[in-house]
Amino acid sequence: MSRPVSAFVFPGRTDHVEPSLLICRNLVSLGWQIEYVCEERYEEQIRDAGAAFHDIEDLCTAHGLDLKRIHEDYEDPTATWSAQFGSIATERLIPVFKDFFKTLSPKVVVYCPILCGYAHFAATCLKIVDVSVLTRPGPGFLNAELAKNNETPAGLIEKIRANLPNAKAIEQVRRLLQKPNLSLNSSEPLVHENYTHLNLVTSLQSLADPLTEKDACVFFVQGKKFEFVGPLMKVDRKQSFCIDQDLAHDISQAMRNKKDIILVSLMHPTPSSELGEVLCRTICKACGPGSSLVADPLVIFSIASQLDLDDKEASWPENCRTTEVPSVELLKLAEPTLFITHGSQTDFMESLSVGSPLIICPSSPDHAEELLNASRVQHLGVGEKVIFTGDLVAYEAQLWWSLEQLLGTGTRRSFRLNAQLLAEEIRDSGGTDRASELIQDTAPRSKRATVQSRISR
Repeated sequence: MSRPVSAFVFPGRTDHVEPSLLICRNLVSLGWQIEYVCEERYEEQIRDAGAAFHDIEDLCTAHGLDLKRIHEDYEDPTATWSAQFGSIATERLIPVFKDFFKTLSPKVVVYCPILCGYAHFAATCLKIVDVSVLTRPGPGFLNAELAKNNETPAGLIEKIRANLPNAKAIEQVRRLLQKPNLSLNSSEPLVHENYTHLNLVTSLQSLADPLTEKDACVFFVQGKKFEFVGPLMKVDRKQSFCIDQDLAHDISQAMRNKKDIILVSLMHPTPSSELGEVLCRTICKACGPGSSLVADPLVIFSIASQLDLDDKEASWPENCRTTEVPSVELLKLAEPTLFITHGSQTDFMESLSVGSPLIICPSSPDHAEELLNASRVQHLGVGEKVIFTGDLVAYEAQLWWSLEQLLGTGTRRSFRLNAQLLAEEIRDSGGTDRASELIQDTAPRSKRATVQSRISR
């Protein structure tokens, strides 16, 4: 019997692709044939997950479409909103994906609702079942990100409406889909029409950015359901970074002796090398040998190879180690007492999954995701945030105070307890297996695999 086919459509962004590949790999193991559309630079990862790869640029070229030039057609170089909220790409990509889906006849289309709404519209035209995978903390995330940048949905919509080429594209999409009432981001909630009946959210309900009452009513009336499946953890990968024996031994010995382990992730640059030096120096001073704050901890700095930090052995205290192994690998192995990070969504969720409290030091005031997660750790009682406002002395003092809060004997227990409660919630959310089951449940009824049947084979 032929394998059921699913088409995956995701943008060329790691924070969207990596979670989807975990679902992809799981479905392949359950007997599905996955046809994955993305950018060429992700081809190796996609094929490694067991899927067939399709280059979106090749699909577009076959239709005489140049994706790289679409932004020019808005006739406004300041239209930074076009990639996420514009309709010109949507208008041109719907026919491309209608033809692609016709050749595949997939049982279900899995797509990113933020940047690949055209896949949803194409599937709807052909009456193909679809499921979205939202890699942000719930459908309220857009309002939260706009607020961090001192913007509002209404203000953004005003800019969108004022763009004449975009308005023409909206009319074309309405005619193409025979849906004259489509708003296509000309009214609130933003991108609500990109969602389908079942939308998987790779976060927890307790971590979701809140929806306004009005927006929640819109989704309810439209029958759009959001299932929080929790973070999709990077497990059972074919490739894993090798942790050198000395570091693995140090971690094992620290855990055996019940010593504190402090993990610091510096996987991309801070606004200045000076700020990075302050960050490292303060941590080493607070947690080094003879510290009054914490007794002889193991401190591990996960540092990207491209960062210009002095990592000569002689420059670090004897209880500090440096490595280029990504922090997500070390989190699972060490389950640190404290994790200090810039605050990407991946770092945030991976840390909570092992019950480790955090200090989030956003790498830039322009990184809305990091700033939002910095606020979340305080709100959830699982950590503190350290924001650079231009004053290095104040930054160092703020970091030192946060270290005292997270490592001090009188306060550390509550942070740890709150983090462990969230770790339990993450374990109960189902993750990749639940996401795969929900996708299978949406497919037209036929003999289907289950997680249990996969195990029994």
